[in-house]
Amino acid sequence: MQQGELTEEELQQMQAEERILEEKLKEVEKTRKYNKFFNASSLALMKACPNDILCELGVRAYTGSRDVPQDLIKANGLFQQAELKAETNYERSQVKYFHSMTEKFRLQQEWVNSKRNID
Repeated sequence: MQQGELTEEELQQMQAEERILEEKLKEVEKTRKYNKFFNASSLALMKACPNDILCELGVRAYTGSRDVPQDLIKANGLFQQAELKAETNYERSQVKYFHSMTEKFRLQQEWVNSKRNID
């Protein structure tokens, strides 16, 4: 065994801890109350906001970060607002690009998780 490698027992312990953490996160997610984000005030702000900013916020909401929790409903809503607001072909293409990239990311994550569950 080389320095820095985990033993089989340590690896199994880490996997068990990961499963416990995932279960606890699922329990917390069930208790989370959803706040309605798309109200009259936020829609007025979105109308005044440039499309590239809406797309960036959509990506951040989709992936989640320290200051923006992951929220797929909010992300899709931001992309829809950006698409409705788009006036030029460039803006529409930009919105479609960001939306398709987040969908690609979602599909990749599902594939990785399915492979993890098979192994």
